Amino acid sequence: MCEEKTPEIIETESTVVEETIEEVNSELEEYKKEIEEQKQQIQRLYADFDNYKKRTSKEKNDLVKTANEELILEFLPVLDNLERAYASAEKSQQVESLLTGVKMILQQLQDVLNKVGVCPVEQTGIPFDPHCHQVLMQVECDGVVEENTVVEVLQKGYYLNNKMIRPAMVKIAQGN
Repeated sequence: MCEEKTPEIIETESTVVEETIEEVNSELEEYKKEIEEQKQQIQRLYADFDNYKKRTSKEKNDLVKTANEELILEFLPVLDNLERAYASAEKSQQVESLLTGVKMILQQLQDVLNKVGVCPVEQTGIPFDPHCHQVLMQVECDGVVEENTVVEVLQKGYYLNNKMIRPAMVKIAQGN
């Protein structure tokens, strides 16, 4: 009942087994390559998603910083008028209570603007900077100050979180 295998049968079976092993190893290598490719694809997707999260977070932060820009631009003329009224009342000294009230309102408005990140552009005595100044006039200063130096601010400029939202309108010194 037991069949005896001839050497040729054994060799044939051995060859079949070896071929089968080679096929299985070949398939295993293909699967390993496919798994490695999928692993790399997942890593790329993860990196892309991480970059997306970082980019959207930065965009969100930038949006939050400048979201109130339109509102602040509406407040700035009020601030300008309050400053002018205060300066005018301070010169006349006739209405002391008005002066005190305007000064308190002015300080309150400046505090509110500071809280939301609004800062004024530097004042007079500094070199003209086209990024934060707009020249309305040039005046001769006969060597008293250097050429292109801001000698008077006609309307303050402002930054919102280090972004220029309105340049200062200025007079600058003109050379001879």
